[in-house]
Amino acid sequence: MKITVKLFATFREYLPKDAVNAAFGVELAEERTVQELIKTLHLPEEIPKIVLVNGRQTEDDIALHEADTVSIFPPLAGGRQGSIEFIGSIESIASTPQTRWTDETQQTQQTQ
Repeated sequence: MKITVKLFATFREYLPKDAVNAAFGVELAEERTVQELIKTLHLPEEIPKIVLVNGRQTEDDIALHEADTVSIFPPLAGGRQGSIEFIGSIESIASTPQTRWTDETQQTQQTQ
């Protein structure tokens, strides 16, 4: 089966020379998973990855299908796994430009 792969940010160094706009085709045997694709591409195992298949975030064990598009991103904010919860509104952020996040276990602090 043939799929399209798109690599982003620091993973672009693993692009083949014939890639166009960070995208390239890969020929895989049927019933291959995202994890098997990542091994085929020789992406570093120690770097966490955000993987989208056809625009939807997915797990590594999902099976790939003919004509799928797989987008692979490295961590976008330092590689810490988990999620950030924001309680408030965009307006509250805009009205306090000196507010910064320090750590997920601490509250925000005002810079002076």
